[in-house]
Amino acid sequence: MVNESPTRNDQLVDGIYPLGAAIRLSARSAVYETEISEGDGVVPAVIRIREVEAAAAEEFKARMRDAAELSHPNLLKIYAAGSATRNEVPVSFVVMERADESLEGVLAERSLTESETREMLAPVLEALEYLHKKGYAHSRLRPSNVLAVNDRLKLSADSAILVNDGEEAEDMRALGALIVQALGQETPGSQDLGDIVRHSARWTVEQVKARLNSADPIAVEEIPLVEEELQSSGVPKWIFAGLAAVMLIVVVAALMRNTHPTPVASTQAPARILPVPPVESHASTAAPTGASPIGAASSGVPQVSGRPDDRKASGWSVIVAAYGSRDAAGKRMREMAKKWPRFEISVSEPHGEKAAYLVVLGRDLSEDQAEALRKRAVGSGLPRDTYIKRLK
Repeated sequence: MVNESPTRNDQLVDGIYPLGAAIRLSARSAVYETEISEGDGVVPAVIRIREVEAAAAEEFKARMRDAAELSHPNLLKIYAAGSATRNEVPVSFVVMERADESLEGVLAERSLTESETREMLAPVLEALEYLHKKGYAHSRLRPSNVLAVNDRLKLSADSAILVNDGEEAEDMRALGALIVQALGQETPGSQDLGDIVRHSARWTVEQVKARLNSADPIAVEEIPLVEEELQSSGVPKWIFAGLAAVMLIVVVAALMRNTHPTPVASTQAPARILPVPPVESHASTAAPTGASPIGAASSGVPQVSGRPDDRKASGWSVIVAAYGSRDAAGKRMREMAKKWPRFEISVSEPHGEKAAYLVVLGRDLSEDQAEALRKRAVGSGLPRDTYIKRLK
């Protein structure tokens, strides 16, 4: 495996790049701190190492060389890419700019406010617009790949892929899921962000930017909540899972809100941005100083929903997906039951005229039980955006 040897600063990849502290290790890949020479000094960087077959290695190097040609203030720099041998195993590697923190690290401590989410979206949209004009899309638009370098927000560039005409909509679909994740899996309260979440699969970057800068909604056709149509459009499974959660939140939020107590203000101080947790391709373990470009703590206090005894209340389930028809929900339920037979998977009937059929784990749980089940499910390979809701 690529990560079996102890990490030592005197280890070199391709005879050039020293391995520093490990950022993330997995069975077939590893990410380390490193540095590159620049002039009379050195520049901090990260190196991602991955086991690949010979044919895939050449394809990977070609893709990284193309991505290294991309240059935009809101894209992480790629310094080098190539092949090497580590622990007698052929590997490919890519050396990238080192980030100070990631949106994933911030969200581990607290959600963004809607104002902070808008600020986060502006540079993300600039990077996406540049990629689309160059014929690229971002294949992994998720919190771990929204990064901050000094005072500038950037997207990972090694996730940029060349696409055919019309395929850039896939990263726009992921943009809607990113907004909901940034808000702590909550439905946007403002109309502009709500419109973007609902229509991101069919809007261009230009339309999203216009909606952020205008009080008038842009008229587009509503997106049907039907699995077959989304799958026929070529959406990757990880994006589809996020979209199902996004659409569910939008459709049933008003109904579910009626069953929850009014949120009360917490006396807890605003959350502090902590060191970045390990991310797949480019995070630093060092915490930044000063204000955070990915959403500094707001002047208000965080909001905490529910009464203290809600943690023991019943009626909670783990929500995996939502569909517009019972047949589609049943099909997904059966597929999941084959893959994860040890979980109690079922379909919840819609409650309300516009509600959806939900694929759920567990019934009538306490909130503590539901959260424990969600963590166990995600750890077993279910979608990471699986979440819990009180259904009665």
